Amino acid sequence: MTPSELQLRGQLLYGRQWQGDLARNVGVSRWTVTEWKLGRAKIKPSIEKKIEELMARRARMLRSMISENSTKKTENRSKTTLMCEVF
Repeated sequence: MTPSELQLRGQLLYGRQWQGDLARNVGVSRWTVTEWKLGRAKIKPSIEKKIEELMARRARMLRSMISENSTKKTENRSKTTLMCEVF
């Protein structure tokens, strides 16, 4: 993973202040994350895997939220249609 890929993933996961949160979630110091971001240290494959797992988990959460929201909209449209038919 390149420094720019790391930064993009960090920002997508945690926003602009991503380094501390990422460090905490992968079990390293913030200083280590800064070294990765600057390209001074290489990310271990096991840490890359953890980051990818965090990304996958976030993607599942977002898909679930979108699905729930879509279901609620469909249910609301159905209720509105039924209410209109009653009157």
